[in-house]
Amino acid sequence: MSKKFQVVLPDWLAEYIEKTAEVYAVNLSEVIRMQICIEIITAVSEYYPGYKPGIDLHALYKDGIKHSSDNSEREEMFKNFSKIYFEARKAVEYRLKKEQEKR
Repeated sequence: MSKKFQVVLPDWLAEYIEKTAEVYAVNLSEVIRMQICIEIITAVSEYYPGYKPGIDLHALYKDGIKHSSDNSEREEMFKNFSKIYFEARKAVEYRLKKEQEKR
C-alpha cells in the first residue's frame, strides 16, 4: 500500500532530485523514495550498532549504480533499488522493535 504526501522542498534540493531523476531516467518519486530508504539504513545502522544491514551501501556507491539505457544495466539498477527498499523496511522494523523494548 502506498500513501501520497505533499512535501515542500527548497529549490536546491528540488533541483538535485530533478537532476538525479534525469540522470537515472526514473521518476521523481523513485528518487525521493530511494534517498529516504538509504538514509533510513544509514541512520539505523548508526543509532543501533547491533543492526547489521544485509546490503553494503558503500559497495553500491563504490561500484556506482549504473544509469545506462542498456536493458541489462537498468534491470540491475532496479534490482539494487529493490534490495535497498527491502533493507530499509527491515531497518525500520528493527528500530521500531528496539523502541518498543525501551518502553
